[in-house]
Amino acid sequence: MKAKIVLLWLLLPLIGLGNGIQLTNLSTNYQASSGTCKVIFDLSWENSWRSAAISNHDAAWIFFKFKESGIWKHLDVTGLDISLPSGFAYHVPTDKKGIFIFRDAPGVGNISLTGVEIGVQPKMGTFDLKAFALEMVKIPSGAFFIGDGSSNFCFKMGNSSNPFYVYTAAVGITMGNTNLTELNDPIENGVLDEGFPTGVADLFCMKYELSQGAYRDFLNTLSYRQQENLLKILPNSNAGTSALIVPGAPSLGRNTIKVQTSGVAPLTPAVFGCDGNSNSIFNESGDGEWVPVCNLNWPMIAAYLDWAALRPMTEMEYEKICRGNETPISGEHAWGSHFIDTVPFTFTNLGLPNEGVNQVSPLGAANFGARHSSGSKPLRGGLFASSTTTRTSSGATFYGVMEMTGNMLELVVGTSSAAGRSFSGLHGNGQLNLDGFADVNFWPGINGNTSYSFANQPYSGTDGVTGAAGISARGGSFMSVRSVLGVSNRLGFSQTGTVVSEQYGIRGVRSF
Repeated sequence: MKAKIVLLWLLLPLIGLGNGIQLTNLSTNYQASSGTCKVIFDLSWENSWRSAAISNHDAAWIFFKFKESGIWKHLDVTGLDISLPSGFAYHVPTDKKGIFIFRDAPGVGNISLTGVEIGVQPKMGTFDLKAFALEMVKIPSGAFFIGDGSSNFCFKMGNSSNPFYVYTAAVGITMGNTNLTELNDPIENGVLDEGFPTGVADLFCMKYELSQGAYRDFLNTLSYRQQENLLKILPNSNAGTSALIVPGAPSLGRNTIKVQTSGVAPLTPAVFGCDGNSNSIFNESGDGEWVPVCNLNWPMIAAYLDWAALRPMTEMEYEKICRGNETPISGEHAWGSHFIDTVPFTFTNLGLPNEGVNQVSPLGAANFGARHSSGSKPLRGGLFASSTTTRTSSGATFYGVMEMTGNMLELVVGTSSAAGRSFSGLHGNGQLNLDGFADVNFWPGINGNTSYSFANQPYSGTDGVTGAAGISARGGSFMSVRSVLGVSNRLGFSQTGTVVSEQYGIRGVRSF
């Protein structure tokens, strides 16, 4: 039987000024003579760059899902039959779960590619297809410092107060004693797993925290059973029911994802849409698709990362992404300064795709508690950045990642426990278990592990990531006080990640 892939509908996972990535005109080309299949599409995103000075660039992470017997499954690429317009290059990971597309020479500006062709694994029969895209940033390999000598519980070198210099993989790094220690509090002794990502190797990191629209589209690829386990509502709830709010419970987040079409137990999943203005018309331009998704717990976050073939970052990688190879500054934020603007926001176009603020701050831009005169809330990813802003006034990290200080807490793999140190850096495989949970060996909370004193293990085949042992938090949120916003501040090392929080966001990474 000839293989044929049929387009069902097109996903636009991130839309809006500053974080607008669009994948359009999706089609396929199957060659019966060779048995090969290509996916063809146009791709665009805004504010792209490639830097010659620090050897980094942004990129698009593209991956595909196909529907077989009513179930959405991951569609691997082949690494072959790839055609890009002149001026662009690609990288296909060894597991072939997707493809990175990026500039091949220094430059800045908006990207618009037509006729991109990617070879995918051919499937027999007729299939529905979905394509997904996320904006990423390349973090180049190299040594760096962690700790700044003053922040709460920050890393330090041995018995000194000096930052710790990371120049190697996990082998040889020992927690406690005279190696990697912690300011103000004894650190639990132990050795990092051999595969623990220290941040020295090349890395791709999501440019923005995941949007409500992208999480909506993830939910729309799940079975009824998976939706039921990941959400705090039943998929057969009435249309208009908020997907991420426990019924009757208040929420400080901006939760725009709602039931659009009720599911029917046990086989017909719900269809979710965004309705931020609550007019019962879904997925309009003013419905908040670009607002960071919130009201999550670690199992919900891990499920998305596994499904998107990404992984969580470690707290060492968090500091590398923020600081780069610069010398630490006491109390610094993601933009490399301890200064920060505390003047309350004056919003422009609040609730619209071009949501922004009037202030362009020379001190440092972040969304945290002191900047809201009436009710803290998460704000659109990248809203501080424009063609005229600097690293400081846009709140960007050394490498150009946005909102690593404030907006949403960054859940990371911590090093202060046996559970965290057992993380081996494996990526998600694009598939969840039947219950909807991540099933990656050694991930924090795998097999329901809730004890930080016990190392995470290979997946047992049953529970998946339903615990959160090994998870920490960094960077502060839209609700945080200033004192916890520092890059090296580790006050979040004991986060209870199984509890749903309006402050938890999603940001994944992928090793090169």
